[in-house]
Amino acid sequence: MKNYKRCEMCKKFRILAMFVILLFGVTIADAAEIHLEDGRFIVVERCWEKDNDVIFKLDGNSQLFSVPKEQVKEITGQKDEQPGKKAEN
Repeated sequence: MKNYKRCEMCKKFRILAMFVILLFGVTIADAAEIHLEDGRFIVVERCWEKDNDVIFKLDGNSQLFSVPKEQVKEITGQKDEQPGKKAEN
């Protein structure tokens, strides 16, 4: 009887763990990645280019950050237009 309860708890824990993993995966699915020349990368909620910088917003943070374009190797994922700038047709 003791082993049965332990197995039920393990099953519930596994289901909860899978739910958390799926939820986290959906959260970062819309994110972009800024890959830097030195090999590091930053996962961001939003990013756009302005002048000689790449401006970005981290998930859950209202503050904006920037990195010089010359330090950026590539941006993968969704890149936004500069806020306030209308899309050109």
